[in-house]
Amino acid sequence: MTIAKEETEAKDKFKYFPRVWFKYVDDIYAIFGPVQSILKFETLEEAIERANKTEYGLAAGVLTKNINNALTFAQAVEAGSVWVNCYMASSPQMPFGGYKQSGIGRELGEDSLEEYLETKTIAIKIKN
Repeated sequence: MTIAKEETEAKDKFKYFPRVWFKYVDDIYAIFGPVQSILKFETLEEAIERANKTEYGLAAGVLTKNINNALTFAQAVEAGSVWVNCYMASSPQMPFGGYKQSGIGRELGEDSLEEYLETKTIAIKIKN
């Protein structure tokens, strides 16, 4: 379903909905939340497959009592940040950025320094 894979869009007739803000962009009203889609799944593998079936990958989250399922999901999902039993957990030391169409590079943490550095390798043969 579109709502589970990308930002949802509404045509002109849906200019306002209670608690949902629509922004007019290029003859389309895009929903900017709060919107939540809830989909049932049978297996963890199915949930991971659905989560990865999108062009975006900024963040993902999982709520579970099973740490093995949490780790399996976190390692398999194609997202720059994965929260387990929490939401928007962050600190200046934690890199933040997305996969796929959700960004280039990282903000925060040591990884963010890569944008400002350029690595060079110099090899010199010295006569013996």
